[in-house]
Amino acid sequence: MLGVRLKGECMYKVIKYFTENCASCKVLSEVMKNYEDTVEISEINCDDVPEAFLSKTGIMGVPTVVLTFNNENTFREVARFVGPKTNR
Repeated sequence: MLGVRLKGECMYKVIKYFTENCASCKVLSEVMKNYEDTVEISEINCDDVPEAFLSKTGIMGVPTVVLTFNNENTFREVARFVGPKTNR
């Protein structure tokens, strides 16, 4: 699974941006529960943070999931997806 180390010594960290009234965000939350024991997952409610923060981090829609890699205690973004995804 992407070379992810067990939680506690994570090389990767997932950051999920969501809002409470987003149906796709709720579905994504259920899916991500399957990975809580394996990878560190942080959640940021976009309704609770300033618009300037969202703009600075490039969040333009929800749900947004950002995969970061820890390199010498500095997390850098390695992947991002926005909006609902299907298997098609």
